[in-house]
Amino acid sequence: MDTAGIVKVSEIADFLKEILKIPSIGDKETEVAEKVIEVLEREGITTYELIESEPGRGNLLIKIKGREEKGRKLMIIGHSDVVPAGEGWSVDPFKGVEKDGYIYGRGAIDNKGQVAVMTYLAILLKRLGNPFRGELRLLIAADEEKQDPNHGVRFLIRNRRDIFSDIDGAIGELGGMVELSEKKRQLIVIGEKGATALEIVFRGKSGHSSISYNSSNPIDYMIKFLNNVPNSVLFISKPVKEIFNQLLGLKSMFITNK
Repeated sequence: MDTAGIVKVSEIADFLKEILKIPSIGDKETEVAEKVIEVLEREGITTYELIESEPGRGNLLIKIKGREEKGRKLMIIGHSDVVPAGEGWSVDPFKGVEKDGYIYGRGAIDNKGQVAVMTYLAILLKRLGNPFRGELRLLIAADEEKQDPNHGVRFLIRNRRDIFSDIDGAIGELGGMVELSEKKRQLIVIGEKGATALEIVFRGKSGHSSISYNSSNPIDYMIKFLNNVPNSVLFISKPVKEIFNQLLGLKSMFITNK
């Protein structure tokens, strides 16, 4: 289906600039949600729910039903909070400045750019008459950067499990193009960021501090080990490993950021 011109890039860009003006640094996410709601309602989209974990910290759920309700339910998750602006900006980070073909502002990439696209995905589908089966749920969470258990997706899982209980799958933040087998492919990241803790013990021979133990110095081992720890490690689930194996012949994935 040719969708050219049904949603203009300028519409998405102008909306992104508007929401970049809201300094939603761990608060004011409701203001972002209200901007989204304003645009949706202009298009006649009213199937949304604003769920606040506390005043100002609003999660926005948008439900888009297809022409045929019988089908799968997919969720796409983004977030409306941003990290502090920091130093070194050449423009005001909360003005949504467009310059030389780029839009600058805190959160333009992470994650208000995705919020703008999600908003206009709902609008695109509405303008097309929702030509799909099943249901699409767009969740714009109020917290991701701080990983606060009292807000965002964690709050919703505890207090509104119904939002997630009947979906068939979810696509989280991020994505982008990667090169695999000499071809550029779209990367889809599924899930939320988390943390793992490891306890590592280094052992060596005991001895007096005045004597050099170059062959068995645990501190030396520890320094060498820490220097070799990768900055980023990606572990892929068994089903995804099987897909990579079938498509590309890759039996395992261990990606490091050197």
